[in-house]
Amino acid sequence: MAMKYLATIAACLLSGAAWACATCFGDADSAQTQGMNMGIVTLLGVTGIVVGSMTAVTLGILLRMRQSRQEASPTVDEAELS
Repeated sequence: MAMKYLATIAACLLSGAAWACATCFGDADSAQTQGMNMGIVTLLGVTGIVVGSMTAVTLGILLRMRQSRQEASPTVDEAELS
């Protein structure tokens, strides 16, 4: 049983075609390659939107915290001290 696994792993590792996807290895003009490229672009776009939204929310919370701290702590004028 272990010999089957070893043979399968060796065949996969030694085969050059096993390392290449359709984008890198196949026909650049095929429909499958174009579909895969559009899928990659879509996933990158969704990831960018999610990360950008999280950044915007975090910055918004930080700005609100700073504003509330400034409103809560009154500033002392020099005229009041003398």
